[in-house]
Amino acid sequence: MAVAIGCSVLLMLVVLFGAIRYLQRDWADKNRRARSHGHATAARSVAASVSPAGGSSASAGRPYAVPAEACSRFLSSLAGTGPMMHFWLLQGQSTGLDAQARRLAMLLDLAENGDGVQFRNLHAALLLRRGDVLQAGRQLRIADRIATGYPPTVFNRALCAMMGGLPEQALSWIVRYRARYPRDEQAMRFHFNLLLQADRPDEAMAEMERFLASQPPEQPLFLEAAVQAARMGRVGDAIAHLETARHGQPPVAIARIYQSPAFREIRLTPEGTAFAGRLARQARTILATSLAAAPAGTTAAVPARLPASPKFR
Repeated sequence: MAVAIGCSVLLMLVVLFGAIRYLQRDWADKNRRARSHGHATAARSVAASVSPAGGSSASAGRPYAVPAEACSRFLSSLAGTGPMMHFWLLQGQSTGLDAQARRLAMLLDLAENGDGVQFRNLHAALLLRRGDVLQAGRQLRIADRIATGYPPTVFNRALCAMMGGLPEQALSWIVRYRARYPRDEQAMRFHFNLLLQADRPDEAMAEMERFLASQPPEQPLFLEAAVQAARMGRVGDAIAHLETARHGQPPVAIARIYQSPAFREIRLTPEGTAFAGRLARQARTILATSLAAAPAGTTAAVPARLPASPKFR
């Protein structure tokens, strides 16, 4: 299905590009004929108006120039209007398209929606997805000049700095973003990992615990906080985070975390043994309930870990 859609989009862009080239050649040919006709008419007018003394009362003919706004209207008519903003830019990022087709899609998007912070940020996000950090950084700087402090741009500048090997810059940008959106889960995970990479685990845990204080037990970051607390030897905090998660997340997910190498020493402590007993009793209760309701049984899904990704809007 995806291959068929990609082929259709590619064919559409190829046909569109061919149509533009044909119209450009046709327009240029008409202009040449118009200029030639204009020069001939002007020459006849001059010859007719020349006085016996050799004077002339007529001015030479002027070649016709295409107004700049006409090109914009033409491109806009090609792009059309649809419910999805920046449709052309998104289509231009389809796999298999060459640089010329991507550039054509970008020009069509500009013609339809104009140049603004949303367009530049979206372009940067797509470039980051492709791993083009340098070009993404350029687009983000332009976006910042158009509208300083636009939140998705601030987040993407942090991501761009991290991908470019500048962790301190990434931290400064993500701090600015989280000051405005302190409950953004993706930003919290990003901030947490940046602080750990900067060898600042205490600060990372402090930020995480402030965030988790207002979160429900279903929040997946309780598991990440538990692992980090275990690595730091904070047995009580590690068990407390797992205990909170136990009231809102599948036991299989918690069991996998508890059986990880980070909890090797904790499993030998009295606190660890007591927690394992509580988790086992909960798992047995859930299993018995599931078997009674559906003999085939079902397996609870483990929540996926979402990596940091660009903010598209």
